[in-house]
Amino acid sequence: MKKFINKRTVNILFAIIGLVIIIYLIYRMKGYIADIDFSEIRFNYFYLACSFLLIPIWFTLRCYVWKRILKEMGEKISLIDSMRLIGLSNFGKYIPGKVWFAVGRTVLSERLGISKRKSFTSIIIDTYFLLLTSIIFLLVILFRISFQGTNYLFLIIILIVIMIPFLIPAVIKKIMNFIFTKLKKPSVEYNMNFLAVIKIIFLNVIVFLLQGTQFLFLIKSFINFPINPIIVLLVYPGAWAMGFIVLLMPAGLGIREGFITFALMQIFPNEFKGIAVIAALLSRIQFTIGEFGYLITLIGSKKIWRKNEK
Repeated sequence: MKKFINKRTVNILFAIIGLVIIIYLIYRMKGYIADIDFSEIRFNYFYLACSFLLIPIWFTLRCYVWKRILKEMGEKISLIDSMRLIGLSNFGKYIPGKVWFAVGRTVLSERLGISKRKSFTSIIIDTYFLLLTSIIFLLVILFRISFQGTNYLFLIIILIVIMIPFLIPAVIKKIMNFIFTKLKKPSVEYNMNFLAVIKIIFLNVIVFLLQGTQFLFLIKSFINFPINPIIVLLVYPGAWAMGFIVLLMPAGLGIREGFITFALMQIFPNEFKGIAVIAALLSRIQFTIGEFGYLITLIGSKKIWRKNEK
């Protein structure tokens, strides 16, 4: 009971911290925001529509990646069922602790005939590849911001070289087994070859680039000053990594918005610094709308909810 209370207290504490970070961001930026003439802001509905239309595209590809990982493990699942499981379990991210999205997807996967061990293993592997890919974007954007005006291409090449060992199947298996040992789970059954890993990483890069383009269109839908599209394209994947690294923060709440604000303020003109906060908050709203869209469109499934059982 004491252990449960301690965990609950920690979860509540981190949820409060996330909210405080958002409030602090708004407070710090209120001077900038006060200088914004909101009457001059007009939404470009073409860019806004393009931004929202990209959500189902990258989400479908994202679900295909997990489907492919399951296939490598000898489990077959349809793309629509993969979308249902990921779409429904995504709401577990809003519970502090970052494990409930995995637990939910594991439980729902079992109802489709996938063993708990394989489904949970596939989720850990899927998350590993996502995090590894997003960290590359994070470091690239940090290099780009920190070394403006210099040739940082050499640093990016070094970064890629450093990342290569983490793509080797034997190394991945050791990392997975370390994680499973910490989770008090049996050792992982990992048989994915190097070529399959490269394909997964490539698909994840496409997913993050689509997400970055979605964010770029969102920003272009309500600003009228020139921006560096490359930096904006990289900001969102980097923010995803920051939000996930802070494991106990629900859905990266506050951390993701803080990073987006910080990155955009480095490239926005001084008179438009407050727009960075608005962009960060709008991205969170759009992201949440998208997740509710998954819930509404993908919730129906007799197999998942066992409506066909007596």
